[in-house]
Amino acid sequence: MKKILLLLILFTVSGCKSDFASDNTSDEYKVSYEEINENGTSYYESNGKTYKYCVTVTGRSNNALGDTYFKVLTNDKVISFNTVNDRFFGSGTAHFDDFVIVEYGVVD
Repeated sequence: MKKILLLLILFTVSGCKSDFASDNTSDEYKVSYEEINENGTSYYESNGKTYKYCVTVTGRSNNALGDTYFKVLTNDKVISFNTVNDRFFGSGTAHFDDFVIVEYGVVD
């Protein structure tokens, strides 16, 4: 008991800072990708896979306090927020090649 009390006092007096505390916090998720323009045609590449479109979708997840956005590389020009959101927050472990999320963040 004395050891615990001593440790508690030392942490309090020394002003211990958590290893998880950081001044560089972000609500964003980003993956690198490259935009390639050949002969007037643009396409996008990430992790060796090529996509026709770079689309940003916005919406609100279930129980969220605010709107979020996803920037995705896809071959489906009309991909929905719900499709991307379900993949991002889903618990499935299957590998999908139909799109890749390259950025996620909170809408200001």
